[in-house]
Amino acid sequence: MDGISAAASVVAVFQLSKLLMQSCIEYCEDFKNAKDDLRRLRQAVTELRDALEDLKDIYDTADTVELSALARLMEKDGIFAQCKTAMEAIMKELDGFTVSSKASSEQLRKCLKWPFNKKKMDEKIEALQKHRNAIQLALASDQLSVTLSTEAHVLAMRADTVTQQAMEFREKILRWLPGADTSSNYQAAQEQHHKGTCSWLFGTPEYREWKSSPRTFLWLYGIPGCGKTVMSSTVIPDLNGKYEPQNIPIVTYFYFSFGSKRDGTNFLASLIQQLLSQSRDYQFPEELRQLYRRKQDGNAAPSSKDLVPILKIILESFSRIGLDVFVIIDGLDECPKGDTRNAVLGHLNSVAAFDCNCLHLLVASRPEHDIKKALEPLLTFKPLSIDEIHVRSDVALYVQHEISDDPKLRKWEGKLAREIVLTLVEKSNGMFRWVYCQLVELRKCKSPAKLKKALQTLPQTLDETYTRILDNMDEDDREITQRALAWLAFKLDSHNLTLEVLAEAAVVETSQDVPFDLDNRLQDPEGDICEILGSLIVLDQSAEKKTVIRLAHFIVKEYLLSERSVKYGITEQCAHACIARAGISYLRSLCRLIKTPGDWMNHSSSFPLLPYLTNYLMGDNRHIVRGHQESCPGLTSLFMDLLHSPEVYKTLFYPSDTNYIVHSASSWGYTEVVRALLEDGQNPTRATPNNGQTALHCAASFAKEDVVKILLEYDVQIDARNADRYTPLCSGNGLIDIVQLLIQKGLNVNEKSPKRKTTPLFWAITRHQKETVKLLPDHGAETDCETLLGETLFMAACSQVDVEIIAMLLEHGASPKRLMEDGSTVLHSLRNNMGTALTVYTHFHLGSLKSTIRLLIKHGVDVQAKNDKGQTALDLFRRWDDKAVVEDVERILIQGSTEEGLVIEE
Repeated sequence: MDGISAAASVVAVFQLSKLLMQSCIEYCEDFKNAKDDLRRLRQAVTELRDALEDLKDIYDTADTVELSALARLMEKDGIFAQCKTAMEAIMKELDGFTVSSKASSEQLRKCLKWPFNKKKMDEKIEALQKHRNAIQLALASDQLSVTLSTEAHVLAMRADTVTQQAMEFREKILRWLPGADTSSNYQAAQEQHHKGTCSWLFGTPEYREWKSSPRTFLWLYGIPGCGKTVMSSTVIPDLNGKYEPQNIPIVTYFYFSFGSKRDGTNFLASLIQQLLSQSRDYQFPEELRQLYRRKQDGNAAPSSKDLVPILKIILESFSRIGLDVFVIIDGLDECPKGDTRNAVLGHLNSVAAFDCNCLHLLVASRPEHDIKKALEPLLTFKPLSIDEIHVRSDVALYVQHEISDDPKLRKWEGKLAREIVLTLVEKSNGMFRWVYCQLVELRKCKSPAKLKKALQTLPQTLDETYTRILDNMDEDDREITQRALAWLAFKLDSHNLTLEVLAEAAVVETSQDVPFDLDNRLQDPEGDICEILGSLIVLDQSAEKKTVIRLAHFIVKEYLLSERSVKYGITEQCAHACIARAGISYLRSLCRLIKTPGDWMNHSSSFPLLPYLTNYLMGDNRHIVRGHQESCPGLTSLFMDLLHSPEVYKTLFYPSDTNYIVHSASSWGYTEVVRALLEDGQNPTRATPNNGQTALHCAASFAKEDVVKILLEYDVQIDARNADRYTPLCSGNGLIDIVQLLIQKGLNVNEKSPKRKTTPLFWAITRHQKETVKLLPDHGAETDCETLLGETLFMAACSQVDVEIIAMLLEHGASPKRLMEDGSTVLHSLRNNMGTALTVYTHFHLGSLKSTIRLLIKHGVDVQAKNDKGQTALDLFRRWDDKAVVEDVERILIQGSTEEGLVIEE
């Protein structure tokens, strides 16, 4: 019988027992002489009904698969069927008919005489009691199974919860790691790969040995534009396709792309992210947890120095289980020369030295001197050159494919088609990039004569190619091109440029501080910009299905930045200044156009550059603009325009009808703008509605020291409190120079917030601002004052299990032996603040927790002291559910109660 049918049967029999009970009650009035039999029958039926009710309850809450004993009772002709038959028989003899669910009280009174003698009644009652006992016995058996199953389920749920917490914590740390996502580079390279090309690589003995031998390092090098990126991308599917599913190796890759700031930290973090993402479980090194903890729980970014040992631990763990790890690194030459590249080369040296037989490194780059010098001692094979001999056949395949596939080239057949192939292969010198640019130009030929002339006058180098492309442009198109190239070469790392956005940016005048003229817009922006820029750009599709535009190759940016490009060269400083000035012009135009909410609804969508510029001028990248304030005098004018265009200000920057523009400028660090706004009479002490911040709070929170100095010059109120009743000293981000400025101005270092009774030292402790923690006591900050909860600052520091800060406070006279009102020691407080259960987060702190306990014991904290409830700190620690951890902590506390001078665990 299935679970639903069984549950229905239980309910039916339970209802029958209730009906029989009702009959007994009503017959009691009619048969005074049978009162004792009725009493005994009612008692038996009541006990049976109680058992059935218990049975019904367990069926409502338990999995019927677990109720094996009760299932046997419900078999055909089993106890359950016999029980039902017995009750129906009693009802029949009482009523003279088989009782239905619609039986009435009148029908129950039909019987004129009591139908049972004592012997017969004893038999009936005995049968009911027998059925009840069988049901109760089965119920007890199944309840035990359910209890055990529930306990197992609870344990499983607890394990699932811990697992889920671990996975969530793992994802949080992976997001925190500043690794660059290079998957788009890989996808773009794969799309450029043509079938049959690059296959020569897989037949070389160096590559075969690199793939199959332990602990290998191969360097693939070639001239600019020879197809290194496409070739290195083909290695990945080759690796994945040559292994059985159960033995698929770990494959990671990294592209040093000229279009974004990718350095040693990005490189190491990306490898760690990819390795952990491909690991077989959710675990990750304890050392990575500790690093996350040291970095203020992810509020500070790790350095490359932090990440090298983490990568070593992960790779060595894979090596121990015999799992191959392949690391493909492309475009090393695109990593900026100097300190950045030297650091990356140093990291490669460290990685190659790891004791990992499973590790296979492949680097693709140009044969630049510093790269060659750094890599050659590390290689297990001689460097593998992508030379002209190897590339010629690939170039021929590529050109043949383009001629047969491209509508504008397909018209050239026979002899002309062969001439295109032979000429481009002969003159390419192994440069795919050069061939691509010539094909773009050849598509424009409309007659055989034009085609032959073009083939005879091909530029010899890529530099000549780019110069000819720019020289052949109309003057107006050349200006648009130069602006567009500046945006493409120095775009924000965090934002891709879409075709629509670049078409708008390229027509914004940057030479004068005037609003953007809408009449300058291109009539067919996307088509026009592609036609103008031609082979200088490539288009990709973003995850949001938008067309993303970027420079076609690193060589294009090199050409623009080199002295070889006399007429068309740009510098990074000039490019950023031009972008900033263009942004100011654009936003000023918007300010003049939009004065009311209706204006915003009508016009904002027609300014596609707006989201990008908002981030550039006021977002995470505003440091770029701060560095060019002198060359952007219009920045102050823009903020003055925003004063008179509240809709633009409110929608883009601060959603309030009241003007907080000086607060915004203070947060963003625009010093000259802040000075101009103060001169204009803007109020810096007005409290913002959401958090009650003054301009000084804003500048201190975002570590804008120069702005803090300007605000202090204008004698702003230094002890103003925000919504949480904190002064700027509490809301600062720990920049020591700002802390010193505020203290020198007379801000009280012991000023308590009325709300929580916390001082600036409390916040420095909880934010792990070590320099501030060290400085404040030197200026009179109390180390033992209490918060609203009766906790001392020292107790708060111990709760953070930051041994370095705890030691600082002890050096400044903090009392570790001080008790709370309930008699709790700092050890009690530490345990209470760690939570009631061992979560993944708590596990993360265990190393520091043990060090903290040892340090406290060393400084005389009584481990046997009891609080008002008679509990020692050990009693509280024993409530944790991880026995191994509890035993570890217990060992330290018990040892501490009998020994002195314990060594702090590092």
